[in-house]
Amino acid sequence: MTPGELTTPIYRGAKWAHTFTFLQSGTSTPVDLTGLTPLVMEFRDKTGSLITSATVTVATPSSGVVAVSLTAVQTQLFRLGVGIVRAGIRDALNNPYAEGTLDVKYFTPTPA
Repeated sequence: MTPGELTTPIYRGAKWAHTFTFLQSGTSTPVDLTGLTPLVMEFRDKTGSLITSATVTVATPSSGVVAVSLTAVQTQLFRLGVGIVRAGIRDALNNPYAEGTLDVKYFTPTPA
């Protein structure tokens, strides 16, 4: 399977949360994730070292909808820069769903 491309930036010190709907290639039919959970989303630096993992929630596997999130404390772990973090999401059988190199931007105001 060819993974989708992740391009959403991360704001250092801010909560990062997104919902993905995975669809069968070229259709509007959701990927049925039944039996393929838990899904894993990892964030690694350029050397491949793990920085942190997201919380991944699949409420209704047949819908193909996946919610992922990082806390503000987790995003504080990222260095600022362009193309600084690699991120990917896979299922329990190691099938890739999305992959990308993400920018880490400065967040204003200072986190509480």
